[in-house]
Amino acid sequence: MNLCIKDILKSFLFRLILLGIYSLGFYYGLYSDSISKQCEYYYFVCIIIDLLKVSWIATLPYLFLTHLGIFLYVPIIESQYKTIQTYSKVFNDRLYFRFVTRGTNNHTIRTNANEALNQCIKSLSNKINWTIEIVTDKELNLKFQNKNIKQIVVPSDYIPPNNVKFKGRALHYAVSASDANNNDWIIHLDEETRFNHKTILGILEHIRNNNDDYKIGQGVILYAPERIFTKFDSLKNISLTIQHWITTLADSIRVVDDYGRFRLQFEAQTSWFGIKGSFIVCKNLVEKQIGFDYGDDASITEDTFFALNAVEYKVKYAFINATMYESSPFTLFDFMKQRRRWIAGLWKVLKSPQLKLKTKLPLMFMVLFWSVSFVSWLVLIVIFIFRTSTNNIYSSFLGFIFVLTCSLYILGFLLSEPKKWIKTHGIIHWLLSFGLQIIGMPVFSFLEGISIVYWLVSPEQKKFEIVQKENDQVINDSIHIEETNKELSKCDIENNQKINYHLSSMIITPSTNLMIDNSCSKDKELNEIQDKKLEKTTKKIMLVNTLSLAKMKTHSSSQSKSQESLPKTPETPQLSTPSEIII
Repeated sequence: MNLCIKDILKSFLFRLILLGIYSLGFYYGLYSDSISKQCEYYYFVCIIIDLLKVSWIATLPYLFLTHLGIFLYVPIIESQYKTIQTYSKVFNDRLYFRFVTRGTNNHTIRTNANEALNQCIKSLSNKINWTIEIVTDKELNLKFQNKNIKQIVVPSDYIPPNNVKFKGRALHYAVSASDANNNDWIIHLDEETRFNHKTILGILEHIRNNNDDYKIGQGVILYAPERIFTKFDSLKNISLTIQHWITTLADSIRVVDDYGRFRLQFEAQTSWFGIKGSFIVCKNLVEKQIGFDYGDDASITEDTFFALNAVEYKVKYAFINATMYESSPFTLFDFMKQRRRWIAGLWKVLKSPQLKLKTKLPLMFMVLFWSVSFVSWLVLIVIFIFRTSTNNIYSSFLGFIFVLTCSLYILGFLLSEPKKWIKTHGIIHWLLSFGLQIIGMPVFSFLEGISIVYWLVSPEQKKFEIVQKENDQVINDSIHIEETNKELSKCDIENNQKINYHLSSMIITPSTNLMIDNSCSKDKELNEIQDKKLEKTTKKIMLVNTLSLAKMKTHSSSQSKSQESLPKTPETPQLSTPSEIII
């Protein structure tokens, strides 16, 4: 990647700020110890408190890897992409944007598939082939008029050979049911995933660089500001502008995790810790060779199993410097269920004899530390209740870990497209959100810890729990899309009748162009869609007219030459000339 002077300065300042944060951590540890008093409780109580403080080390591997990633690969440096036209010259295959759903969130999938459709039409147009696939356990009545949206319904009696369940079952069925060829690329999406033009450019850049060596790519997922549902008008409705403030801001740490720990492994062209289940860009040939059917071991966290399995197949990875957008859980309990599913599924993967130990080892240490990390959050409470001092070296170390943890939440928030956030929702909204991010960090950390306790108390994972993904805004958007599609269908019928009539006469004049109109719709947005469809169809008919007229003129000219010796006949009326045709 070629860096300009501006990017070099940005990288230098970013790393300088990180070094300042690390120094602040050591200073904070020393300061907090200086205001603490010697342990005045029973000796064994003092020993227990000191031992509990050691538990903070459990978070150190995660913190170290994440900070190492953002220090080496500065996340504020944007990639420079080429134009769609340029990519179209080197990519002749097809992009498959594959949504996977159980079929229970009809409104969510309709809304986001419609958003994907609009983005593909706008960005890719006819320059690059694309298809949107919706893989579902239940047939959905989506009523899309575009032929590029296809629905793959997994038969209810479908049982893969190794009996993988849930999302893995649907993905494995899609590998054989899809009409994608070996050289096509699959972009995996969850029900609520959205993307923009820059995302598509990032995907195409990944394909351009890795079309021959089949690297699997993954980028960054943000949870704000794109997924803020309600416009901020006043302080009264600020609680409505993000679906759930606590869970959305708690997921800020996942943003910096993508830029740090996950990017670190992808830049090393491997996957030590697995991958996320969406924003995966993979060549179809790779998916066909590896598949998703690995039984119960791959039924909960099929994405991680697939990633580690791909490593054993010698498949390499790459980081995509672009973003997609998803929603955080709508409730605190859904947040806890989501984390419980992750850790339960990861342990299934780690216990699987189908994967080699050396492949699982990095993830094993990470999950092991994660499984006991809840103790470190409980220590925070103990320390505030029982204020005791420790030696200076250990105090500075604890302060260092504490500041590293807090900085990840703040960095994750600051990396969530602040310019776009402020432009869309205003500076007041962003500042209030930032304030809540700082104040709420103890709550977010405690929530992560209590989710681990929930898994320890109830570890059995017999089903694939899907969190709530629909609210009033999503349902209203979905209803509007359904009504739009119905009206578009009605317009299509009326306009097709007009087009067929004029097609039979093979003449289109200015007055005809006025007749083939979208007057059946009063919706301005609908009219714009119809305008584009009619313009495309009309141009095709006018081309036929032009060729027909040229052929008729040629025929008439040759006929007049052959009849020069014959008596002249009365002139016949002439058809419209090309100059009369509106293009």
